[in-house]
Amino acid sequence: MDDETLLNLLSMNPALRSRIESVLKVASNLDGSIELADSAEEKLIEIGRHLNREALQELANNKAIQSSNNFEKKHKASQGK
Repeated sequence: MDDETLLNLLSMNPALRSRIESVLKVASNLDGSIELADSAEEKLIEIGRHLNREALQELANNKAIQSSNNFEKKHKASQGK
């Protein structure tokens, strides 16, 4: 995936973008708050839980939209016959 595609996807998914930013902040220790690897691990596990939940929710939303669109197409096609 190229950078432009990644940035576009992140801009369309603000909750996921926020979680990815959190991972990067922990990894780079931007605020200097992490002194032990255990602390970083705990933060990353918690971020990962939220990220997984939000990613699965986004997947479910996208599937619901696709199913709705497919139903509408089939319904319109059957009415046109």
